[in-house]
Parts: sequence; C-alpha cells; structure tokens
Amino acid sequence: MIRGLTYVTAPVRRAHAPRFRDTNGWLKGMTPRRTILRELTRRRREGDEGYTRPGTIAGFDTRPARYQAAVNELLQERLINGRKDQEGRLAITLNEQRLADVKKELRPLYARPVVWLALLVVIFAAAAVLTR
Repeated sequence: MIRGLTYVTAPVRRAHAPRFRDTNGWLKGMTPRRTILRELTRRRREGDEGYTRPGTIAGFDTRPARYQAAVNELLQERLINGRKDQEGRLAITLNEQRLADVKKELRPLYARPVVWLALLVVIFAAAAVLTR
C-alpha cells in the first residue's frame, strides 16, 4: 500500500439483497400455485399445447415439496390436467374447459371486486368520521 493513496472498491452485492423479480421476470413473492399457472399459460400462449413436466417449471427445484403440493391441489380442482409421459413421469397442462377460472386465479389484486368493495367501505367510513 502506498502512503497517501486511497483505494476505491466497488460495492459488494450481497446474496441476501432483496430482488423483486425472479430470473424469469415473475414476481418473487408469487405462490407456487400462481407460478405453475402462469408458466402453463405462457407456454400455451407461445403455441406449446403439449404437456410439461412440473420439474421444468422455474422454482420447482428450490422448493419441490411446496410445488408438488400445489400441483396436487390444482389437479384436485381440475384447473390442470395430468398424465404420464413416455418415461412414466407426471406431465401437466391447462384444462381447456377451466381457462376462465385460471384467468380469475391469475388476475392482479387490484382487479378483484372484493378489494374495490373493501376500499369503498374504508373510504365511506373515513368520510363519515370526518364529517361528524
């Protein structure tokens, strides 16, 4: 080290620094259920009508138990269809008859009527308190 010189270092990006988007661009806080449905709708939109293994969906390798539980739940609700592929493993796709329900699941929070109703109740309650 030379006397009188100061060294400038680049800021270190820590592993635990918050990132709001996943590597696929999805919001990080999204549930496995929504992640699975979004990935299947994205693949359907791109023209891939075939079946997909759940293990290929982003996030499945980090939390397989939660994703497998979400797949089982979606299969029970019949939002997705499942069958065995050539290797005998589970493959899933969206249920064509339940696409409207899938769209309801994936709509953002601000597009839900219950949220607007709750917001209106709070606004009217605040207005009632302020006008007294």
